[in-house]
Amino acid sequence: YIMKKYVKNIFVLLVMLVLAIHFSAYKTKVYPNQLIQKQYHTQLQQLTFSSDFFYKKSIDFSNQKITKKALLDSYLELRKAYKKSEFLINYLDASVIEKFVNAAPLLHLEENAPSMNVLQPEGLQVIDEYLYSDDIEIQVVVELANKLNNQLKNIIVNHKAIQITDRQIFEAIRMECIRVLTLGITGFDTPVSLQGVNETQYVFESMANTFQIYADEQPSKKRKKMAKEIVKLLTKGQKYVQKSNNFDTFNRFEFTQKYINPVYEKVLEFHLETGVETMYETQLKQ
Repeated sequence: YIMKKYVKNIFVLLVMLVLAIHFSAYKTKVYPNQLIQKQYHTQLQQLTFSSDFFYKKSIDFSNQKITKKALLDSYLELRKAYKKSEFLINYLDASVIEKFVNAAPLLHLEENAPSMNVLQPEGLQVIDEYLYSDDIEIQVVVELANKLNNQLKNIIVNHKAIQITDRQIFEAIRMECIRVLTLGITGFDTPVSLQGVNETQYVFESMANTFQIYADEQPSKKRKKMAKEIVKLLTKGQKYVQKSNNFDTFNRFEFTQKYINPVYEKVLEFHLETGVETMYETQLKQ
């Protein structure tokens, strides 16, 4: 009897082991775009945290509880968090970002309004002008910080429902290369603080972390090698900015030739190699 019971237990354990191996083989695979989406959600959470922190610090400064340096430090942390999420947040919600999060400091007309309605600019670029002026109009900064904070909270709610595709990631990185070239290192993005060059390191760091996921998850040796080359380029670009981040002496031509252009080209090559549809191919099907 004891022997039979022992054999029966062994048999049950073997069956359970076989079933465990069988079902583990059918475990849902997590794809790179899903891992990148998770990374992006973490970045958005950090962005909203930094925005809320800056808003609170602006109130503290208006009540003379903190120094101007402490206020500026919280602003720079906010910009750092924004730059790390910039390539995707801009791609996925360009209209909202351009109007309410990082609008140019210029008056603009309200769209689709029954009559002409001139709107005041708002967002990071406008805050930049006010913060780095000789006399800070702190109540205006508090108001702008509050609006920005609310906008970002709405964005994080909306973006949680978006399923980010590989195509969107590849295109977002290439568009970010253009944005760095035209708005970042030129200073248009930070009209007074001139942080655009220094902030490029955070952009490149974020894109390198993103492409590292592709490098880790590629089944093909060729694609893995291509992805690693892109990560290497982005990492070198990040280090280049870290070493020479002075806005006046920064060599924009060299940086563009060595890093921006090659990244733009190699991401497209990788995109085509994966067989993922391009934006143009998608449009032709519609």
